Amino acid sequence: MRLAILIYVLFGSIAVANPLSLASIAGDRLYIASEQLTVTVSSNRATLRGVFRFNYRQDVPSPGQKSQVGLRVPVWFPELNPEERSVAEFWKAFADERHTEVNADTKDAFERALALRVFLADRPLEFKRFALLTPHDYRMVWAPPEWRQEPGFCCLAFDFYFQDDSVLVQNILTILWQQPLLQAKGEREFYYVPVFEGLPKGMPTTDKGRYLVTITADSGCSLTVSSAGEKATIEPGRSEVFSPRHHQAIRVMVTTRANPQGGANGRQPVRSETNRMSAEAAPRRSP
Repeated sequence: MRLAILIYVLFGSIAVANPLSLASIAGDRLYIASEQLTVTVSSNRATLRGVFRFNYRQDVPSPGQKSQVGLRVPVWFPELNPEERSVAEFWKAFADERHTEVNADTKDAFERALALRVFLADRPLEFKRFALLTPHDYRMVWAPPEWRQEPGFCCLAFDFYFQDDSVLVQNILTILWQQPLLQAKGEREFYYVPVFEGLPKGMPTTDKGRYLVTITADSGCSLTVSSAGEKATIEPGRSEVFSPRHHQAIRVMVTTRANPQGGANGRQPVRSETNRMSAEAAPRRSP
């Protein structure tokens, strides 16, 4: 995707942006050489750990030439979860989508909701603000439609910039965060979109030696996962490994188990793909 004076290269769950002239194709120099994402889903939230390695493409002019580069990290945050207080606190803190600065007034709400941490090798990467993508906000023309088209979720995009892109090739990038589940109409859902533009020709993302997503069900719930036309049921305490595909969403429907005292703990039926929640059914920023 080439916009204004930026050339965007999208892959994995990360977008790489090189501030180069449109006359240059050097923006395609980097790609994600491997992605190892682990997702542990409980009855009310998912905890994620992503480990990414980068490499230079060899099929572009002057491969390995150093340049400035930016990383864009998308996170899908729910608009509604009545049982998770941090969701309402987040939308109260960031009620104005034009002002999404993480500062002294908003930091506590941000930490309780997301607790995002990004490390290059052992060095933490700092950020002060993020972009909040709404389905109809066309000011964010750089965002792929897949990032903002899922009813009930809002994509938050975090940017990190480097003067020398070789630091990404020489070091491992680790991202830690949590996502409260979307809860509406008695259903609980986790959502994630892999992005794999810019890979060298002939490199499949189905190679589980390079790209994999491991999803684990907490002991208190079972999961129904749909990904790239595949479906799987994960019983409590068990895991399954999936191959991420470009712009093919990973959806996880969560069914909670009854507690040992016999009281119900929000046990919910799994929805069908044809019974998708409409945007009207999950108004944004509801407490």
